[in-house]
Amino acid sequence: MRHLLAAVTLAALVTALLSGCSASSVTATRLDTSVGPAFARLYGVQQHQLGNTVGPKPDGTAACARNNKAHPSSGSGDDWACVLNFPFADGHIQPITYDVSVQPDGCYTADGPSQIVGQQQVGSSGETVTNPLFEFDGCFPVG
Repeated sequence: MRHLLAAVTLAALVTALLSGCSASSVTATRLDTSVGPAFARLYGVQQHQLGNTVGPKPDGTAACARNNKAHPSSGSGDDWACVLNFPFADGHIQPITYDVSVQPDGCYTADGPSQIVGQQQVGSSGETVTNPLFEFDGCFPVG
């Protein structure tokens, strides 16, 4: 009986530890360090597409949080928001918010505010291309 109780206790402990690991694999810090640099790179791509000389660049930082009160800084879901700094050509910087949906495997889709980043299709010199800042995907390591 004593061995059975020990085995059950050990199994419960292992299960709790493993479920805790998977729940914490998606964190605000991991999302911050993926979304921020991805946005900065794609900003450069967008400016090149538009034929703009690259002036001020994004700082590559993001501040992400969930709207889920029970788990505001971890877990997958479609209720994440990431604040990024958008540099305008005149030099001023404006914080903008991307709505982000994160999967348990660490892959995400970020949807930008079109009134700031532009529509899905942008054009320059008579050519229309997909706006990389309108929506972008990325992944970060979990586990």
